[in-house]
Amino acid sequence: MKASYRCDIGLKRASNQDSVLCVNGTLGPVRAFFAVADGMGGGDDGEVASAAVIRAVETFCSGNPMPKSGAYSGADIANGVVTAVNSASAWIYNRAKGKGLKGCGSTFVGVVF
Repeated sequence: MKASYRCDIGLKRASNQDSVLCVNGTLGPVRAFFAVADGMGGGDDGEVASAAVIRAVETFCSGNPMPKSGAYSGADIANGVVTAVNSASAWIYNRAKGKGLKGCGSTFVGVVF
């Protein structure tokens, strides 16, 4: 399987706030994982937020090697990804609140094979 991605800065920003996870092969419990997170908040650290979400999901994947029995269930993987994204979301919220940032956040879309 081959995979690639392309990001676009868009029309409103001076910097790209996209972060991407593109796993082709096995990373922990998944064979392939493609995800994009796009920062929100403009100058208020949107790029930090999107990177935090992708890093949390990648950490979940790499921290959960495939069990000897051979596979995780789809529900196990989905629950792990949701937990990782929610953990990143809490970190982003607390960091933004502590720094007085407004509107800092990130979108997240991912697909697992």
